[in-house]
Order: sequence, then C-alpha cells, then structure tokens
Amino acid sequence: GYITTPMLLVSIFHFIYVFDYFWVESYIYSTWDITDERFGWMLLWGDYVWVPFYYTIQSWYLLYLPRDYHWSYNALNIAVFFFGYL
Repeated sequence: GYITTPMLLVSIFHFIYVFDYFWVESYIYSTWDITDERFGWMLLWGDYVWVPFYYTIQSWYLLYLPRDYHWSYNALNIAVFFFGYL
C-alpha cells in the first residue's frame, strides 16, 4: 500500500492532539468530568471504550477507502484543524 495525504494528515492531527494532552496534563484536573464527577462510570467508560473507538474512526475509514484529494481540500482541512485547535 501507500500513504495518502488524508491518512498522513489524520495521523499528524492525532499526534498533535495526544502530544498536547500530555504536555498540559495538569489542565485535565480542572475539567468538568474530574471536578464534578470524580472518577465515575462515565469517565471510566469514556477512557476505555469511547476514546479508542471513536478517535480511530477516521483512520479506519481512510484505510479501507483510500483516496487523494486536491491540494486545496487538504489546505482547508489543515486550516479547520488549526482554527478549531486554537
């Protein structure tokens, strides 16, 4: 196989998201689910089921349906990611 541009972008975006989480890990203690719910069922379920399943849907989709898009579409994806990230 080969790596398409959307596959590469999704991998980079996931890496940035995970890296940022570990870089400012102390901020997680001030989120709603930690302060109000403590370590309850929903947080446990989210950590073990929700995150691994839903955060990899994009990668699985691009693995089974590989396609390359025009460079402007990829540029738009990068802009939307960074606009939403900031």
